[in-house]
Amino acid sequence: MTVLSSRVEWYGSEFSEGVKPAMNPNTRRISCLTILVMLSLTFVFSGSATAKQVTLGPYNTLDGRYDVTFETSRISEEQVRQLILLSPGLSSPDYTLVPSLEYCVKGDPKYRECDGRKPESPNFFVNAEVNLNGGRQTLRFLLTLNHPKELLEVVRYLKDSLSFSLWIEETRYQFFKTWDVALLKRQSHGIDPIRLCDSALKKLELTSNRADKYQLVNDWQNCVNRPFQDRLGNYPLRSWQRFLKAYGIEEGPAVKNIFIRATDLEEKGSYSEAKAMYERIIREYPEDIKEDEISSEKYSTLALDRLKVMACRSKRPTEFSAKEPQSLADRIREVLQKKDPGTLIDLASCDFEVGAYASDNIWALTPKEAGPIILAASQRFDYRSSKSTKLTDQFWSLEFSDPEHKESYAFGLRRIKNTWVWGSFTTSNSSLLDALYAPKKRNPKQNQ
Repeated sequence: MTVLSSRVEWYGSEFSEGVKPAMNPNTRRISCLTILVMLSLTFVFSGSATAKQVTLGPYNTLDGRYDVTFETSRISEEQVRQLILLSPGLSSPDYTLVPSLEYCVKGDPKYRECDGRKPESPNFFVNAEVNLNGGRQTLRFLLTLNHPKELLEVVRYLKDSLSFSLWIEETRYQFFKTWDVALLKRQSHGIDPIRLCDSALKKLELTSNRADKYQLVNDWQNCVNRPFQDRLGNYPLRSWQRFLKAYGIEEGPAVKNIFIRATDLEEKGSYSEAKAMYERIIREYPEDIKEDEISSEKYSTLALDRLKVMACRSKRPTEFSAKEPQSLADRIREVLQKKDPGTLIDLASCDFEVGAYASDNIWALTPKEAGPIILAASQRFDYRSSKSTKLTDQFWSLEFSDPEHKESYAFGLRRIKNTWVWGSFTTSNSSLLDALYAPKKRNPKQNQ
């Protein structure tokens, strides 16, 4: 990658014309005022006398809500407010691309009437200057930004991308002013249009109609842009990740970090603190979604599930367990045949899951909710077909089929330290799955 000069002029253009800069009007996720306020600050990356944990956000992005959480003893809030603008999580185009000359927002006081958005339109050049000025201002922000060494590659990438985009739009601006093809032949950023775009340039020279020239300049733009983008490459994600690690910054959403801390506290037995955090999630983040490769569920639902697990444990002196998986499987089979709901509920772990057989489609359900449903379904079990099978050193399965051998029912046993507990139930029976999911559809207050 090209080594960048520290002078603003390196990124300027021969077409700047001394226009007074303005902020980019296309900023969609972060207030432009943030940049203006922060430009004059000088940062020293050191601790604070009044250190605290801070979460900035949420910022609304195309991928959902995004936050960052950090300790001010390692990096100041003011520093993060600036540097977060560079995050790939925000995916803001304003730090890589200048809005096109044609960009115009109806009703925005920065622009005049948007009309036809072409060079022959009365307000085209006035509105185009708004977009160019915004790009120049954002580039000036990147050039003057004081950043830690971990972000060198990120800042360099953004400066390269934005300055090239500004050159393209400024060149188009002057071309539409003069229709002089010679302007499109000028070299910049290591790109030689004469060598790379001979065909597009010849078409432009042979065309006298301005409407056709306006369309053909897109071929020139694509021609110079492709080799530059190939050289530029992708956003340097590893550089961003090194920065996060160096300063202990956690990317959000904030509810994700709260949930992680709550589960850590729960595992350590700090139930009262974990309970307060789960309740906060339900209260403050009722609609935030946790997504991964196989599932999508509200954090508030997951928090409620954990509260019910803790409530279950608080009512039990100990969880039922067995030293050998086969003895636990025999005990479950015995209780099912006796139709004993109370004992069946007591056999199940408080941290219990149900779902589709041989599938990742599972969800949490308390033993009290799941037990009666499973017991009712056991009337269809063919006990002669039952078998208990070792899956791994940590998992064992007790399985039944129905008399017609069309449906499957599996009791999942798992090893915790040196004992075995019953932790899940899955089935291929669709009506039974509906019954097992019904408790999840109730109002959260009814579930508590």
